[in-house]
Amino acid sequence: KQARLFEPVIFHDIDFRNARHVLEVGSGVGAQTEILLRRFPDLHITGIDLNERQLAAANEHLAQLPWLAERCEFQRADATDLPFEPRSFDGAFLCWVLEHVPSPARALAEVRRVLNPGSPVFVTEVMNASFLLDPYSPNLWRYWMAFNDYQIDSGGDPFVGAKLGNLLLA
Repeated sequence: KQARLFEPVIFHDIDFRNARHVLEVGSGVGAQTEILLRRFPDLHITGIDLNERQLAAANEHLAQLPWLAERCEFQRADATDLPFEPRSFDGAFLCWVLEHVPSPARALAEVRRVLNPGSPVFVTEVMNASFLLDPYSPNLWRYWMAFNDYQIDSGGDPFVGAKLGNLLLA
């Protein structure tokens, strides 16, 4: 539901028309995978995720869509140590995954390693500091800050969106 709700915003400028094999880092349950395959009918996607339950859900979800299922595969892999040869892909897609990765710079370096030079990379990330309420609610604000603190304590970064430009340049 979340992927479909945000599809018009997230996928508005994504263009994989010239790509044939895209790496999706943090594929989760395959919701974004489905959208990519629907929008780009010549695309094959390899989705990676660390979570076995997410991967099982992705395989189950795409199995219900046989016209898409043959065009994707999911496997367990660490974004900071990808099990692929250099230049294995001609595109990459990351959506709301770097916020959960302890080393986003290393993950992006790995993505670069497995891409053909000049391949498109599309990254969508959070910037939780931009979440504001009107009217102001001190209780909700305390909850939001506790949520952000929990993500930081868990090795993530709820503010990685503000750092994305520099991470990509590096």
